[in-house]
This record gives sequence, C-alpha cells and structure tokens, in this order.
Amino acid sequence: MRRTAVAVGTLVMLLALAGAPAGADSWSFETLDGDGGANGRTANSVGMHNTTLLYEGVPHVWYRNVTGGDLRHAWWNAAAGAWAFETLDGNGGANGRTANNVGYWATSTLYQGAPHLWYYDAIGGDLRHAWWNAAVGQWGFETLDGNGGADGRTSSAVGPYGAAAVYQDVPHVWYQNATDGDLRHAWWNAAVDQWGFETLDGNGGANGRTANTVGLDPSAALYDGVPHVWYRDETGNDLRHAWWNGAARAWGFETLDGNGGANGRTVNSVGTYTAATLYQGVPHVWYGDNTGGDLRHAWWNAAAGAWGFETLDGNGGANGRTANTVRDFSAAALYQGVPHVWYNDDTGDDLRHAWWNAAAGAWGFETLDGNGGANGRTADMVGYYNAVTLYQGEPHVFYLDATGDDLRHARYG
Repeated sequence: MRRTAVAVGTLVMLLALAGAPAGADSWSFETLDGDGGANGRTANSVGMHNTTLLYEGVPHVWYRNVTGGDLRHAWWNAAAGAWAFETLDGNGGANGRTANNVGYWATSTLYQGAPHLWYYDAIGGDLRHAWWNAAVGQWGFETLDGNGGADGRTSSAVGPYGAAAVYQDVPHVWYQNATDGDLRHAWWNAAVDQWGFETLDGNGGANGRTANTVGLDPSAALYDGVPHVWYRDETGNDLRHAWWNGAARAWGFETLDGNGGANGRTVNSVGTYTAATLYQGVPHVWYGDNTGGDLRHAWWNAAAGAWGFETLDGNGGANGRTANTVRDFSAAALYQGVPHVWYNDDTGDDLRHAWWNAAAGAWGFETLDGNGGANGRTADMVGYYNAVTLYQGEPHVFYLDATGDDLRHARYG
C-alpha cells in the first residue's frame, strides 16, 4: 500500500549496542488492533498515521480508524497486564469532540506531564488538538487552526503533516497549510494563556525563506536548546531546514539537500518522510530519496561546522543493505545511546531496521517484519506509518499491516 501524502514522521526502535545480529532474536510481534478482540479492540481498518509516547511510564499509541473516520487510542495497562483501546475523537461526544473524519497525520508530545495530540480534520480542513486533563480525568478537544479567528489563525485548509516539540516549557507544533502550500507554526503562550500562529515558510520573505510549496513531512528536534525543523519542498524536490536563532529572535532557513553541493549532497528529489533525533548531542535526519528509491541520512558535524550526507540504504552494499526501494515512513530514536531507524521496504513490503554499531563504526541492517518468521512475524505487507517509543528501556514499534488493515506492534527484549 502507498499513500499519496508524505507523513509525519514518527519514531521507532533499535538493536543491541554492540551490533548483535537481529537473528539473536529478542524481537516479538503481534497484531494489536484491527482484528477484533477484548478490551475495546475493533475489527475496523486501522493503523495509519501513528504516533506514540510514554505517559506515566507506559506506552500510549494513537492511530487512524479508516473505516470509522476516527482517531483511535491504545495504551498498556501494566496493572492488568493488557492493552486497552478506545475511539478518542471522530464519533462525536463531550468536551469538544467532533463527528468529522479525523485522525490523519497525528503527532504528540507531553506538556506539563500530560499527552497533547494534533491531527487533521479532513471534513473541516482543520488542525485538531486533544489533551489529557489529569485533574478531571478526561480528554479535552478543540479545533486549533483552519477555522479562522484571532492571534494569526487562518481559514485555509491546515493540519496535514504534523511535528511537535516542547521549547521553553511550552508546546510548539508545525504543520502544512494545504491551501497555500506553506509551513505553519503554532505555539502556546503561557503568559497570556492563548495560542499564537504564523506562516513560517512558503510565502517568501527574509532569512532564506522560499515561496515554494513546502511543509510536507516535517520532523522537529531541539539542538543547542532551540527548535530545528526539517520538511519537504515539493516545488524544488528538496529537503528544507528551519531553525530558531534565539539571539537574533528570528528564524533561519536553508535548502539542506536536493540541490547538489558539497559533503555528499545530491541533486535527486529528496525530503520525504523525515525523521530526526540527536546523537552525541547533534542532529541526525533520515529522509527519502524519491529518485533513487533510497534512504538518505544527514548529520551536523559541529567540529567542521558543516552537514554531512550519505545514502544509507537502497543502493545495496554491506552489513545487510538492500537494493530495494526503501525511502518511506522513516522513524528514528536512540536506544542504548545509538540511533536506530525503521522504514518501509516498498519493493518487499517489509519493515526495515537500521542501527549504528558504534564499536564497529558501521551501520547494520535487517528486514524486521513482513518476510515471515518466528515470534509472531507476518508475511503481510507491513512497515507503513512507523512510530516508536522506549518502554522499560526497550523499543516498541507500531506500524500498519496493509494486508490485514491492522495495527502491528513489535517489541524488543
């Protein structure tokens, strides 16, 4: 299965620090939702646009119910030793819920210790916001942008392709204005108890901004304490990079890859399905090369004051690499201090996994699921809409089984 839009990226898991082969099989697999069953499971088509995080020490995952047009929520009940499930939004109800078709491109973060979600309402063309109010034990909901209003809101169709981060103790979210082809930015202003909004890129302007159609597949990370955002320039077929310059109180912008240049850059069409994390204190970004059908990797070399670039997988080579088309649905995280990436093998319809083996100074690669095998693996078409979190120090990965229309779950350890 393929989607026409470029997604968020979401984040996933890892292998052993010393680079133990994946065959030292500590992975296990299950169909988590979409096949019916207990505790609120559904038999609907589910598992797209996944996002995950830990709340009160246990994993929560949110994902789209395609059949119902809803946002689903699953969480681990450690006391009961079982997963619980609910339809969170899209079926109407109290506290600002809607009956619209929602749950696309969900992204999440914790703010003041509680989960906050942003996702797209396809009926209203809006950015939705849901948050857990622990004091009253219930969820709150609102249409955050796309329905007009104060403080820089727009009435354009906004909300696809989300990324979120907490900066200076308040949430920031980046998302696309699909009407105008811009990158939008919303942030909570705690001092005045209201949201602020701006068009960040795509409408031209100073400091390297562009008038191109931008804002697809954003990912965000804090580096040196300030937000950095990576996203696709659809007009130029490039990877864009925006960052906040706190000293100048201004955003800076650049085309990072796709326009050729030094240090391994390419002129190929790049920038889809971005995923970012920090490793040894500097940002690393993974993204698709649509021309070559490859997974690209960019990292900041602070000593040289320059970015480095490589084709990581999809061009064949050593240590388990493949020559298949691999470029979509990237998710990245640190496990035992080193980066791991999960992404789709479009040729084999598999879930791929790459990890940095610091001892060997080399990357390792494996097909993790989709090729059959032990411990609950499947031969179905899998590896789409990947998301990852660490629970009890081990990676848990959530992804779509496009054959069964299910939410899959892989866990290490």
